[in-house]
Amino acid sequence: MTTSIEKFPVEADRHRAPGLLEGALRTELTPEGCDLGYWFRAVPEGTLGGDPLGRSPDVPVPDHMMVDGPLRQAVMQELAFRSMAEEKAARAISFLVAYAPDLAGMDFY
Repeated sequence: MTTSIEKFPVEADRHRAPGLLEGALRTELTPEGCDLGYWFRAVPEGTLGGDPLGRSPDVPVPDHMMVDGPLRQAVMQELAFRSMAEEKAARAISFLVAYAPDLAGMDFY
């Protein structure tokens, strides 16, 4: 599925989003512009490209990733680490929601 330029913001489009450093330096996201509607619209179809796993269905998993070995083990450990980090980040940022000045701020955090 291809994304439409009018449909998704650049920063949420998997094909047009800036790189990590450029995005961190130049992308300005505000509570007013990034409410729940923004996230519900942009992430499923823009960032994930319509695929719940966020990868192209025409790109198969390589055979070497299906066999136990050091590379697969390292990738699985990285996935586990990232999952735990996401959970910790979500828990930490949830404390900021209590201090949000308005509904837009709550949606943003």
